[in-house]
Amino acid sequence: MNSRSGSVKKNALECDGRCWAPRSSHRARRRVLGGAVLLACFLMLPDPASAFFERLFLSTRTQSMGGAFVAVADDASATVSNPAGLTQVPSVEFLSSLSRPYGLTDLTEAYIAAAVPTAYGALGLSWHRFALEDVTSEDLFTISFGRDLVRTSQDASLSIGAGIDIQNISYNDPNTLNESKTVLSGTLGVLLRPFQMIGLGYTLRNIGEPDFDFVAGGGSTPIEMTHAIGLAYHWNEICSFIYERERRQNGKWQDRFGLELFAGDHLRLRGGLAGTDVTGGFGVVVSRVTIDAGVVTHDVLGTTYMVSVGVALPPRDGEEPTKW
Repeated sequence: MNSRSGSVKKNALECDGRCWAPRSSHRARRRVLGGAVLLACFLMLPDPASAFFERLFLSTRTQSMGGAFVAVADDASATVSNPAGLTQVPSVEFLSSLSRPYGLTDLTEAYIAAAVPTAYGALGLSWHRFALEDVTSEDLFTISFGRDLVRTSQDASLSIGAGIDIQNISYNDPNTLNESKTVLSGTLGVLLRPFQMIGLGYTLRNIGEPDFDFVAGGGSTPIEMTHAIGLAYHWNEICSFIYERERRQNGKWQDRFGLELFAGDHLRLRGGLAGTDVTGGFGVVVSRVTIDAGVVTHDVLGTTYMVSVGVALPPRDGEEPTKW
């Protein structure tokens, strides 16, 4: 049993005298019981996504490509996935994403981000939220900065980035656990583009490995560091192939594969594989607005549906740098 499942079990034991107290509303009782069943399903998965802040849906584009993005990282979601990639964002950019995990009405996941290029580098701001209605929520607030160490006239580059994560977890049921705690951690990222068609990326997240302790004397649940390394190959402005390998919080490595096809100037087709999960989606580009839709399948929990909207402002110098 992992540390989070142990912590949840201890919470349940600690609250046993209150968990089954009569509720004033049968609807509220059903909601809490339903939430407990959902949490139990997550904890019993063979490769659980049950660690705090393990599940981070940042953009439909990223997830449609199997979540393989650290070697691409060329939009506002780089704020979290690889802050070094913020240097590739040519103008002020906004991104908003929403997903319905596994088609469950009580589970929601949302993300908003902004990337702002400056004369000294690029700044990223974002907020990610994963919530089980009326039961628990995880909120991740991130501020990141990326800067080029080297950039040549042929667009070869070496960039670095760092971010500060403000991580908050809340339990919202007054009859079981009604508490909120916040911790800080860090992120480091590197992105190397030795040639325009090649990208190499690395991200280290959860630096400091903070922990949450919701039950006095019951043990804490740490947020373990994760490592992700990726390789991207962009072929003739027609398609991109991406491979990524991540060491997750549970200590296991996951391989991810992604593909993005450019069907003319206005359509993007995507597919991927994250472990055993199959992903897919498409994007429509109209002027400076991009609308993405996608799905992620899970052999036990079902299908997750996703949508994102991105808006890019015109670059200050009027140029349009190549963006994969």
